[in-house]
Amino acid sequence: MNVLSAIFHALNALLTLYVFVCIVRLVSTWIPALPEGSFVMRVVRALADPWFSLFGRSGRLRAGNLDFSPMVAIGVLYVIGGVLNQLAELGRVRLGLVLASIVVVAWSALAFFASFFAILILARGLAYAFRWNSLHPAWRAVDALINPVVYRTNRLVYRDRIVNYLQGLATAFVILALFRVAGGFGVTALSGLLSRIPF
Repeated sequence: MNVLSAIFHALNALLTLYVFVCIVRLVSTWIPALPEGSFVMRVVRALADPWFSLFGRSGRLRAGNLDFSPMVAIGVLYVIGGVLNQLAELGRVRLGLVLASIVVVAWSALAFFASFFAILILARGLAYAFRWNSLHPAWRAVDALINPVVYRTNRLVYRDRIVNYLQGLATAFVILALFRVAGGFGVTALSGLLSRIPF
C-alpha cells in the first residue's frame, strides 16, 4: 500500500466515523428521552448540525411534515465515501462507479420511504376494514402522514374521480409496492451498467 492509498483509507475511516456521528444525531432527534445536555451529545450536535443545516436551510427537501434533508445529507456522505474508497483501492476515480454509487444511494432513500408508506397504508387499511377505532390519536397521526401520498398516487390512477377510502388505500399500497419492486430491479440493472463504464 503506497502513502497516497493509506491517506485515502484514513480519510475514508474518518468519514465513516463522521457518518456514525450524523446517524447518532439524527436518531437523537427521534428519542426525546436522550440526555441532550450531556457532553457527548453537545459534541455530536456541534459536529453534525453544520452538515445537516447545509441541506435543510432551503426547505426544498421538505414535503409537508416530512424533512428529507437528513437522508440526503447522509447519502452525500456515502457517495463521498465511495469516491474515497475508489481512490484508496484504484488510485483514481472512475466516473461509472461514482454514478452507480449515486444511483444506489438515491434509490436506497426512495425505497425506504416507499416501504415505510406502504406499511403504514396497509396498517391503516386493515384498521379501516376491521373497524378499529379510527378516531384514536395514533390513527389520526398515521392519516396525517399518509394522506398526501394516498392523494397523489390516486390522482395518477383515477384523475378527478372520487373513490371510497378503502379503495384509495389499496390503490396507493399497490402502486408503492410495484414501485418498490420494479425500482429495485431497475436500479440493480442500471448500477451494473454504470459500474462497467471504463473511465
